[in-house]
Amino acid sequence: MAGAFPWWVGQDEGGAGGFGTAPWWLRVPLAVAGVVLLVGVVERRRRYVTAAAGVATAVAVGGALRFVLWSRADEIADARAADRAAASSGAWWMGPVDRELHALLTAWPTAASLAVALAAAGVAVIALVSASGAWPEPHGEQPAASERQPRAARPRGVMYGAVAGIVVGVLLAEASVLGAQQIRATRTDALGPWWSEYTASRPVPADKLHRGARRLTEADRANSANKSGDGDARGAAEPGLPTRPEHVAWRRTFRGPTALSTCAHDGHARATLVALERTRAKATVTGHDTRDGSRRWAFTVRLGKRTELGQVAVSAGCSVFVLIGSVLIGIDTYTGRAHGGTVLPKPGRDGWRFVTSYRQADRPPALVTLPAADLLHVAAAEAGVVAVRRADVHPLAWGVGRAYCSYLVDYGGPGSPGTLFAGGCGAGDVLVPLPDVSRLDRPERAVDYRSPVLPPLFADADMTVSGPAGCRDGDVERIRSYGHHVFLTGSWACGRTGRRTTANRRLDLTRPDPDADRFAPWRRRAPGEVPVLPIAEAKYDDVAAVGDGVGLGSGEAENHWRGRVTVRAGERIVALAGPRDRAGDGDALLALGASGRLTSVTYHVDAETTDDGPSLTTRLEAGPTSEIAREECDGTRSLLADTTTATALVLCRDGEDSTRVVAVVDERRGGRRK
Repeated sequence: MAGAFPWWVGQDEGGAGGFGTAPWWLRVPLAVAGVVLLVGVVERRRRYVTAAAGVATAVAVGGALRFVLWSRADEIADARAADRAAASSGAWWMGPVDRELHALLTAWPTAASLAVALAAAGVAVIALVSASGAWPEPHGEQPAASERQPRAARPRGVMYGAVAGIVVGVLLAEASVLGAQQIRATRTDALGPWWSEYTASRPVPADKLHRGARRLTEADRANSANKSGDGDARGAAEPGLPTRPEHVAWRRTFRGPTALSTCAHDGHARATLVALERTRAKATVTGHDTRDGSRRWAFTVRLGKRTELGQVAVSAGCSVFVLIGSVLIGIDTYTGRAHGGTVLPKPGRDGWRFVTSYRQADRPPALVTLPAADLLHVAAAEAGVVAVRRADVHPLAWGVGRAYCSYLVDYGGPGSPGTLFAGGCGAGDVLVPLPDVSRLDRPERAVDYRSPVLPPLFADADMTVSGPAGCRDGDVERIRSYGHHVFLTGSWACGRTGRRTTANRRLDLTRPDPDADRFAPWRRRAPGEVPVLPIAEAKYDDVAAVGDGVGLGSGEAENHWRGRVTVRAGERIVALAGPRDRAGDGDALLALGASGRLTSVTYHVDAETTDDGPSLTTRLEAGPTSEIAREECDGTRSLLADTTTATALVLCRDGEDSTRVVAVVDERRGGRRK
């Protein structure tokens, strides 16, 4: 009865991990067996009780076999067959259905059939015990008149028997449900996470979790608060960058792109170099120790016709996110363990990709980076934008936009909901301040996981964005959010000659004026005024590489760099790395030249007393240069900084195929060479 009517014991039929419901061929015989047993006991008919025992035993065996023989692979195979049937019969404009991937969320053994089996076993035991007692023979000697039961007692006997049967049935239903759930939980744990059908995980062993990590102290937090103005442990003071980068700790070539994740975990801080390498059969995301290049953990995706690796995003903090078709999985970069996953709505033909603060190519890169925030956003050309909470990888809101928009998003800080830019939609570009959805409860889902019930992410935007006057054929390429201000930077063909020009403008989100008044005018920049991104933040200035020098200025979207370049590197600078916090007095930065030359730069804050009171002056001081990482590079050079161990990672990326990494330190350590 519990399997027939799960609401009877407070259970839910639907949803991943739901109680489920048993098939009719188990529910109906169990109900019949219970009624026959009750009638047999009240009427004292042994054959009724024996028949009930037989039926209940058959139901118990059937329900147990259905639970034991359930296979996750069979569930997914059925969905795969449905995918193929839909693809063969669908019209050319229909996008992928992805029933196979969405079947993963419901590919769990349900407890209903097992609960029915346990209840049926209880009925069978009661029937067998009852049948073993003393019963009058159906054709035997009739009792004497004095021994016959009075007629008035028979209705009372029926009533007492019915009440007893109902009480026993309720208790039996509750007990069978609890027992079935416990057994199901044990089997669920043995099955592993729902995404394990297509992935394999090898996290960091417990005894090696903190090996090589830097233990955080109270002095670290106090020093961090002095520099950044807060005591957040994530910004704890660290050794910083090498000031004399003259030794190579290790070298290695990865068969794919790489990025760096730095974070604190359980009182320790470390940086992890995340690499994405793929073959025809699998794609592997690995985390490597920046001290010696050794592998700490690995997460492998088994590739197939329906399990294509969409994109990997390395987030500021302890997270890496992996898109496998419609499946989104989060991995802790410190431990290497998956900390959550979900299936996104049906994406359409082009699939999902991560929304970044910079414009991606038409063919999206395999690996992207995300800034620190509580949320991340994924977008599909035909499906809009979905906001996902990073902590548990759960979708919170869904904004259905216009078709084929390209999106950019940036956050003013970890707690900011973000500002979204939508361009290329055919009806004008728009800027959307997003609502705070980070604390929404988990939304209710329909049984069909291809259509999750999500609240709307945004309404129609009321801020339109037009390009600079006199320019054409261009796009906004980057968005940056600083508090209540948003900066847009793009490139357009301007003037009669159509020369490519970079321009930027600022938006004040706090002003209630019309759109035209909220935006500052577009500012065009000469090539020598465009800073190399990212810009390093200092306590009283910003530090940027411009051309062949490093200078002090104020924000990437302002024209404050000309004439303030004080350190020359002797060649064009392609990357600049600074501390994770705002640079303070005496902190080192590192500039990478086009040839691979490294130049150390120190940020100074000089305090003096004048007639007008205390005065602060900031300056940059050139440090040693190093040719240790100089080598031929036909691709793109970049620079990553592990400030927890004072290690600089010089990268040369040759397309999507390989990345050469040279780890440079101040002094020779015991790290292995490659």
